Amino acid sequence: MKTIYDYCKTSEVAILEGLTIRGIQYRRKRKGIFSKGNGWGGNHKERPFNSIKPNKAMDLPRITDRNIWDNAAWFHEMYIVKRYGIYLISRMIDKDMFIVRKKLKRYKIKTRSIKEAVRSKNKCCTYEWLEENYIILGYSINKCAKLANVNGYTIIAWLTKFGIKIRDRYEAFEGERNVNYGKKKICI
Repeated sequence: MKTIYDYCKTSEVAILEGLTIRGIQYRRKRKGIFSKGNGWGGNHKERPFNSIKPNKAMDLPRITDRNIWDNAAWFHEMYIVKRYGIYLISRMIDKDMFIVRKKLKRYKIKTRSIKEAVRSKNKCCTYEWLEENYIILGYSINKCAKLANVNGYTIIAWLTKFGIKIRDRYEAFEGERNVNYGKKKICI
């Protein structure tokens, strides 16, 4: 039988009971009752994810059969050949990331370093591409970002990574890039 507490938010129940919100959340969690409101401790699986963009982890198939994934060949295929990360593999098999690391260590598969794991896979993230477009052709950061299909801050990070000096505001508009280049000054 449902009570009024099943229909109230966690904050409302806390006021009625004279407890803190955290205390009510703890009691509901122990009883297996999850709030469907927007407050803390809600059951996030039942709410629609409107603000999250679809990513690679959502597209991967879920593998529940342990006989399929619990072997060295499968981990080698996913981690080395397909280059999936530990997080994606853990999402595929519905296990913790710690278990995936443990399995990789058990099967003697060398894990990637942090530097290698966070390396950009964009084909434009090279010194040569940045040198050609940013330095030689003189494109702005925004134009380079549009060409590479990334954010402008990403281009700034790449320039910093490769040690390329970022033009300041005055250097960006000097010479032919200036709107008034080649125009005569009118003196009155």
